[in-house]
Amino acid sequence: MAEPKATPLEPDFLNAMFGLNTKGRKKRNLVWESDLAECEIGEYLIAPLTTSRQLRAEGRAMRHCVGNYDELCHKGRARVFSIRDSLGNRIATASLIWRDDYWHLEQIKGPQNAEVLENEETFFDGNSTVTQSEPTELFYIGQEILRRYRCAWSDRLHNYVCGLMKA
Repeated sequence: MAEPKATPLEPDFLNAMFGLNTKGRKKRNLVWESDLAECEIGEYLIAPLTTSRQLRAEGRAMRHCVGNYDELCHKGRARVFSIRDSLGNRIATASLIWRDDYWHLEQIKGPQNAEVLENEETFFDGNSTVTQSEPTELFYIGQEILRRYRCAWSDRLHNYVCGLMKA
């Protein structure tokens, strides 16, 4: 019995099969505001990503899924920041999430979702193998992004409420 010919799977066929075919469709470009403007924290440049295009560019450059956060950001449920070195090279991506009526640090990831918040060291202490974890500098940068964002958000909220009271 003759084996059926295997048809090579073309990318267009696979994209269509999984609903990923974007030919002929315009990509959306949602826009939103960030309460935290571009700033420096230590030796790092913190750049808010405030459009769908910026998120997609960050996702492509860092090879992770942040490009899919645009709807969350547009609805005010998330904020994303690119963490760059002094030369503008991308180091990591930080995301804040709105949960329980407050902003929280969701995650900070390096290229390809690499863990960047802890350094782990394993050694033999003479009796047993010991593993120690220590926070990295990016852990503290993330905490500072969160602190600054919360302050800026609180200031905007305060000014809004004061404006309502004057009206």
